[in-house]
Amino acid sequence: MRSYFLAMLVMLFAASSLMASQLGWDDLINPTAQSYEDPYRDLTYDQIDAVAKIARLNAQIESGTLSDEVRDQAAARVEELKAKLAEQGIDAMWLIAQRWEVAKRREYAATSGNPEVDGKEVTLGGFAIPAPPDVDGTPTAYLVPERGMCSHMPPPTEPDDPHAHGGRLGATHGARAGQSLGPTSDKPLPTRGRGR
Repeated sequence: MRSYFLAMLVMLFAASSLMASQLGWDDLINPTAQSYEDPYRDLTYDQIDAVAKIARLNAQIESGTLSDEVRDQAAARVEELKAKLAEQGIDAMWLIAQRWEVAKRREYAATSGNPEVDGKEVTLGGFAIPAPPDVDGTPTAYLVPERGMCSHMPPPTEPDDPHAHGGRLGATHGARAGQSLGPTSDKPLPTRGRGR
């Protein structure tokens, strides 16, 4: 009896180590990419609006298309807005200079997949939305976390939605599905795969 129990325990341990781990959609996100300096994060709507107005007015001034009178009015408005923000401890020109760097960081945070998932067998639940077939005619679908999420053209970029190819799931870094795709339904489609 004891050897039977021990054998069952070993088999259970072996089976559990072969099973894919259950992932949630938040687990697909790279946690290290989420922490970055964003000088816009704590600004109020009015402060962001003032910075945007300064940027637009400066672009108009630099375009050379404004009459002298309109250009002088725009320059005076820029100085007025900059002074108002400076009273609040905000350097508008520094913020404007940082905007593209912040945009790159935000894009990386939004599209960077979790490297901890790469190469691991996982299970991810979701709903299949039909997508355009592959070049070779293989049917495809997107896996989305909630029922009723829409499909749009052009299709989303890879990290946005895992992409199922016939019996394959291509998530952030690609994966093979443990089952083939069935018709779209309102029930979650549990998908197993391994990141490549």
